[in-house]
Amino acid sequence: MPAVIMRSGHTTPEEALQLFEDVRGRRFVGIHWGTFDLAEEPIEEPPKRLEAEARRRGIDPERLFPLKHGETRRW
Repeated sequence: MPAVIMRSGHTTPEEALQLFEDVRGRRFVGIHWGTFDLAEEPIEEPPKRLEAEARRRGIDPERLFPLKHGETRRW
């Protein structure tokens, strides 16, 4: 689906990291990506964009957890 349709209920990886910084998050858990092939970008692209944007912003990659399907995390 075009981004204009998705915008009301979704964020881009770049927007999500801005929100993460705005709320001073400690851990970023990326979910709800790669589930359905509805967007215009390749289905595997969001985690790559997340990593690139985090690097650009100087966010420690150890704080980012873009979970794969079925993956869990314990803290």
